[in-house]
Amino acid sequence: MSDTIRVFLCDGHLLFRHGVKNLLELEKDIQIVGQASNGQEALNLLKKTRPDVILMDIEMSEMDVAHKLFLSSIVSSSKISPFLSCSSFRKARFNKEIAEAGGLFSA
Repeated sequence: MSDTIRVFLCDGHLLFRHGVKNLLELEKDIQIVGQASNGQEALNLLKKTRPDVILMDIEMSEMDVAHKLFLSSIVSSSKISPFLSCSSFRKARFNKEIAEAGGLFSA
């Protein structure tokens, strides 16, 4: 078993994704295995990349509650650790939606 943490980044802001990628790649035990700019792209790539952790923006294009619930099924079936959603918005409803999908929310 590898000690490397496989991370998938999902955010509509290219500059943010690149910044997080560059920061995480400074760690020897973290590998960025994929990136997506919207929800649909993420759903298409997650089964192929099989990350340990998914870091995603909660308010991303093409990602509604139905997609989040589908994402939770990918998490369950692929043995992916719970995902972390982040947003610059502080909306209480996100906590509930993300928790129901198996993730953690950070504002």
